[in-house]
Amino acid sequence: MFRLADPDTLYPTAVTVRVPHGDGFRDAECTLHYRVLPFDEAAELSREGTPAFVCAVVGDWSDIEGADGTALEFSADALAQLANLPYFAAAAVDAYYERFSPAKNS
Repeated sequence: MFRLADPDTLYPTAVTVRVPHGDGFRDAECTLHYRVLPFDEAAELSREGTPAFVCAVVGDWSDIEGADGTALEFSADALAQLANLPYFAAAAVDAYYERFSPAKNS
């Protein structure tokens, strides 16, 4: 039997972020805890821009460090900073749709 997901449930998802490094990139792993949004809400947030979308779908994280190398606590301000980094935002959006889009998972 199909049951609707609780809208407050967060789904931990491994994410690979391609971080600028030297003349190229290096892969950095973290876990983002996503909430699932209905298509209409996701589409509306997408129109507002990638940072707004990322801030709406990410509800927590692990394995993210601040510039000083210490664990970065999840907060709305920290999330907003990360969501404005193109390489982080692109990885977050790609991983979200990879995790929850039936078309990509079939």
